[in-house]
Amino acid sequence: MGLVRASGAGVGWRSPQRAAGPSARFRWIEGRSGVVPDSPVRRHGPRDTTGGWTPPSKARFVFHRWKRSEHRAKSAALALRDVRVGRRSWLPCGARWARGLRGSPTADRGDGSGRRFHEGAHADRPVRPRRLSRCSRPAAHSRAALLVHPSLGPSQSSRFAREVLVSSSPHRTGAQIRREFLDFFGARAHSVQPSSSLVPNDPTLMFVNAGMVQFKDVFTGKEQRDYKRATTSQKCLRVSGKHNDLEEVGRTPRHHTLFEMLGNFSFGDYFKEEAIGYAWTLVKDVWKLDLDKVWVTVHHSDDEAWDLWTRKFGVPEARMQRLGDKDNFWSMGDTGPCGPCTEIHYDLGPSMGDCLKGPAGESDRYMEFWNLVFMQYEQFADGSRQPLANPSVDTGMGLERITGILQGVTTNYETDLIEGLMAVGAEQAKIDMKTADEERMTALRVLADHSRATAFMIADGIIPSNEGRGYVLRRIARRAIRWGVKLGLGANPFFHHVTSAVVDQMGEAFPELREREAFIREVVKGEEVRFGETRDKGLALLDEALAKVSDGTLDGTTVFKLHDTFGFPSDLTALIANEKGIKVDMAGFSEEMEAQRERGRAAWKGSGSAGVDRLWHSLLAEHPTAFTGYTDLDDAARVVALVHDGAKVDTLPDGAEGVVILDRTPFYGESGGQVGDTGTLTAGGVSFAVSDTRKPVPGLHAHHGSARGGALRVGDKVQASVHAVRRNDIR
Repeated sequence: MGLVRASGAGVGWRSPQRAAGPSARFRWIEGRSGVVPDSPVRRHGPRDTTGGWTPPSKARFVFHRWKRSEHRAKSAALALRDVRVGRRSWLPCGARWARGLRGSPTADRGDGSGRRFHEGAHADRPVRPRRLSRCSRPAAHSRAALLVHPSLGPSQSSRFAREVLVSSSPHRTGAQIRREFLDFFGARAHSVQPSSSLVPNDPTLMFVNAGMVQFKDVFTGKEQRDYKRATTSQKCLRVSGKHNDLEEVGRTPRHHTLFEMLGNFSFGDYFKEEAIGYAWTLVKDVWKLDLDKVWVTVHHSDDEAWDLWTRKFGVPEARMQRLGDKDNFWSMGDTGPCGPCTEIHYDLGPSMGDCLKGPAGESDRYMEFWNLVFMQYEQFADGSRQPLANPSVDTGMGLERITGILQGVTTNYETDLIEGLMAVGAEQAKIDMKTADEERMTALRVLADHSRATAFMIADGIIPSNEGRGYVLRRIARRAIRWGVKLGLGANPFFHHVTSAVVDQMGEAFPELREREAFIREVVKGEEVRFGETRDKGLALLDEALAKVSDGTLDGTTVFKLHDTFGFPSDLTALIANEKGIKVDMAGFSEEMEAQRERGRAAWKGSGSAGVDRLWHSLLAEHPTAFTGYTDLDDAARVVALVHDGAKVDTLPDGAEGVVILDRTPFYGESGGQVGDTGTLTAGGVSFAVSDTRKPVPGLHAHHGSARGGALRVGDKVQASVHAVRRNDIR
């Protein structure tokens, strides 16, 4: 294990052997938890001829051990951050810390802290730190900084030294905040449940967009569970609707595609007093927020909540507000459970606006970070409401928002949850984030945000396509790639490096990322390569079309052609057009899309409604499917038929979408209300990403998706692998 020299010098990479030479002086920083106090560092060179111990002006480098994993060393990138650290600062590091120090003489630091540092004849000797066992390792340590420079490939020794620029923030990491929230409620008899898939078991939703979605049937009484209290950190995706427009991502402080929602839930157990008490204890006693900056809103009719906040928990009425249904009343839909809510806000200060109306105003100054919903009514179709016999509680807190508050920053992009990913993009593009202009910073924010959404969507079995959820993924991924091209990237695939960093950062909290790491990298890289093949031609066509615009609006036919021929999502075309002050005829584009769908339906039907039935019955007669999915999720099979554009074909080209028929399959086909499986079919270097499995006729399983890495042919032997996590989620 090597040691690192702490100094104000530039960032560099040294092997342990070179770094630990006799002419260099080094210092171990020791700690058992996610954060440790800074240590004095021996200066060296002409600036310090005394050899005395002095506090560092810049805490630049910290060493840690890294698991011996070549594929991680190749796929991740170093997050760089230059910061200044004072004598009493704490250095958070989301990694294992270098441990151990030889030299028994100790001396007081002299700063009144009572902490001591080691100094002695062997202080400079490298010591192999003892391995941290799973039991002794801090449960809350973050992997946010576990990013490896691309230059450290498989040819490098797995035992190396690394220089890490460490944040000077005295605050918790995002991973610690997540852990503290779950531990807090877990200690109060809440069942800690894992996040559900982004793909909901709810036909009314495209994606899971709130923590309560996985408990919807529990709240409505359709499902019973063996616990009455639960807590989660739920991954959520919002790509449309109020305050969630894709175009705002990267340009505003808090717009995101993917975010985490921390939540605690009561299913007919505790209610307002306990819910408010838990929230106030966490905010006041655990996280110790500045209470002078905390504001609370309640529904104008909810006197009980008002009295609890003011009389029992002591919130001054001057920082309390009553608001109407728009802000402080929640319902599941036109019918079903509903009720008032109370929201906790934080005053970010006058730099975010001079609004004096508190949360009732429209300023960004007052940020809502926790919403407590009290489901106490049943709403009926006629609009009437009746009290519920067993009222429930549903709360939601944005992890990115509370992390920003606790880390003392005003935008989510400055938190360690996202800034490290921005640094990966900056490293790829050779950009100094301290001096970059706003347009480049916007591009880095988009890359970081979209990389999170892309990685999580693929991990949950969503594959880029031109329909449904797959199209949303394609829009997000290609939008990120286009922003990367604006940074000068794009000559070679780059986006998969950023999504790999997402896996490294969040894989501990969300194991499905690690389980699907290779597949995520493969899909992202393949999508980037395919988009690159048509991007330049599409941009040339778009530039030509924009140059001909005379009325300020690009016609929908051109937008559709770019979408259909060159793989340009419509919102990407709109983004490029808007940069030149030109609007896009989205209504015309929608008409062209609907016309294409009609043509597709007609092609499947042939000359009559029985056309499609004849195709499937013909395939069934020739190649009935043996279903093995009751006992296996992975099985060897043979391709017996391929369908493309409504007709049987012998070959499905690389990148083409189609249907694969196998002689046997572990993939469950959609029927009886249960959705079909997703996964992969692999044949050597060729894979087929299964985005859906259907049973067009009983006895025949049709695997819908697209070929990757080469052409798939009739007769190929494949390994059919079901996405197990998703199967379990939808079972």
